[in-house]
Amino acid sequence: MSSQTDLHFSSETDQWATPQLVFDWLDLELGPHDLDAAADNTNNKCDNFIDSSVDALAVDWVGTNVWLNPPYGRGLGRWATKAIEEINNGHAERITILVPARTDTNWFIDLAAMCSKIIFIKRRIRFGDGTRDAPFPSAVLVLESSCDTPEITFGVCVGDVI
Repeated sequence: MSSQTDLHFSSETDQWATPQLVFDWLDLELGPHDLDAAADNTNNKCDNFIDSSVDALAVDWVGTNVWLNPPYGRGLGRWATKAIEEINNGHAERITILVPARTDTNWFIDLAAMCSKIIFIKRRIRFGDGTRDAPFPSAVLVLESSCDTPEITFGVCVGDVI
């Protein structure tokens, strides 16, 4: 890959920065998020965030409405397990997770089984600088401390970003 921008659209990185329009839409739909559980100084979506100087998988995610756009590599299953643990332990009331829609994976199935809401995105998200579509479909999974039946939404689009 020839540039840093190209790197964000290849399998050479597991970092996919959330487009601001997507985050703002979810803030409106679900209420404001108060903790970004996987961020850095360049891509955090909340004033309160856990960056790479801290092992986010080893600390509590304390918040009312936690945002999570985890690294999309082979470790994604560990992030899914951590999100479930944080809900079960009562550290967060809600965790909103943006992930690749990999419905054939155990981590996706485990998360989906705990969801109050699943939103399948109609088009591919334009991550990072927004010049190209992601090479995978995406879904937003909402975990809540209390849920009986999940609401499943298909084909949601937000502006020209997704």
